[in-house]
This record gives sequence, C-alpha cells and structure tokens, in this order.
Amino acid sequence: MRSLTKPIGFVSILLLATSAHAARQADLNVGVQAQSEVSTGAAFTSVVQVNNAGTRNARNVVTTVNLPASVLVLTAPANCGLSGSVATCTLNRLRKNHSISYEFELEAPPTAETLNISAMSTTTSREANIGNNSAGVAVAVVEEPDPEFIISAPVSMTAEACIGSIPLVWSQCTPGSLIAQALVLNGDNTVTTFNPAYEGTWQQTGSSDLTMTFVSVTNQQVAMVMTGQASSATCFQGTATYPQTGYFGAWQACTP
Repeated sequence: MRSLTKPIGFVSILLLATSAHAARQADLNVGVQAQSEVSTGAAFTSVVQVNNAGTRNARNVVTTVNLPASVLVLTAPANCGLSGSVATCTLNRLRKNHSISYEFELEAPPTAETLNISAMSTTTSREANIGNNSAGVAVAVVEEPDPEFIISAPVSMTAEACIGSIPLVWSQCTPGSLIAQALVLNGDNTVTTFNPAYEGTWQQTGSSDLTMTFVSVTNQQVAMVMTGQASSATCFQGTATYPQTGYFGAWQACTP
C-alpha cells in the first residue's frame, strides 16, 4: 500500500496542474466607437479597441474592420492593411489584461445616410468566450441646412468672377483668373456697379438666394445674369451666364 502513495500523489498533482493550465484562456473583447452624428463631407474618427480580459496571452490576433464603402479613409493604423473598405489589423501577441486600439480617420460621404462600422477579432489561442469578439456602431450622416444671408439693403459687396467657355463652379476659379468688382445693392433693388457701361438689378426670393441682372446702357440688352446661393452668412456663390457671348462664369460676392 505504501508503494502506491507516491504514484497516486504524483498523478494527482499532474492532473491538477493540467486542469489549471487548461483553465487559463484568453478572452478577447471588441468595442467600436464613433460619434453618433456627423455632417456630410465632414471628417470624423472611429476607434476599434481590442481587450484581452482572459488569464493567458492571446496569440496571432487578427482584427477585421468593416468600413462603409461610401466613406473616404484619410488615415489608418500602420499595422492595418486596407483592401477596399475592409481593414485587416494583425498583432502577434496581446498580453492578458492588456488592450490595443486602432484609430481610423474617415470622411463622411456627401449625401445623408447611416454608416455602419463593425469589427471582429480572432486568435489562435483558446478562448473563454467568443461571444464578445465582435462589435459595431452606427453613424448618422446628416445634411447641414443651407446657410442664410438675408440682404438688408443698402449693402456693399465685392464680387469676384472667372469666365470660361464651359460652365464653371467657384472652386474651379484660380486667383489669377479672377475679375473683381465693387457693388452696392440698393434698397430699390438696383445695383450700383461703378461701371457706367452697365445697369444692374438684384432680387432675393428666399433667405439664401440672390439673382443679379446687368444690362448694357448702350442697347439695353442683358449682358450678364448671376444666380447664386449663400455659402455663408456673409457670402454668395453661384454661376453667371453671358447671353451676348455665350460664355459662362463662376462668381462669389461677399460683404466686407
């Protein structure tokens, strides 16, 4: 009987050690953060955090981040490979009770929609719970209301324009192509142009639109029609047509 004591004790210790080793497991928890609302075209940040809450290190951790196809990825972590709208982030080891964060700088699409960003992490180590390995967040992209610029005449403005043979928008104008003109929008809806060759009128039908029409003093024919929308509380931007020549223009008019 005495000869069996040591083997039985040894086996018991071995079983206990094996059981304790088996109980040590990794446990990846994934979280995704981003602001709940963002304006169209605005930049915003989304952060994916992976935490190992287990009792052993997690080996070969791969985190897959699914980004909306409509967003523009401005920056991504160096250890994340980007293929289309999917980022794959790799880590050799995530120690127990440690975490890692992946930060993405994104640009919202130009139209309103709901963006869904999700992430999932895997490891080759044994895990205690795989039910918390994925997470996601929804971001609402909203359109900003048009800025208002209600004209309180008389008001002085500086108008700048560029002219071309095809329709233009203001962002296409270069500084060297601009023609500047001082204007005064008068209370009787006339426009003082400081150019005796033209007479002008202005009209505003809402809180953010402006139309200016200029005629030639010589023949009273329409020389230019400028239509635009408020781009801020002090500026209008729009397009211009020149019926006499068939040319087009882009313009901006701002108060001092």
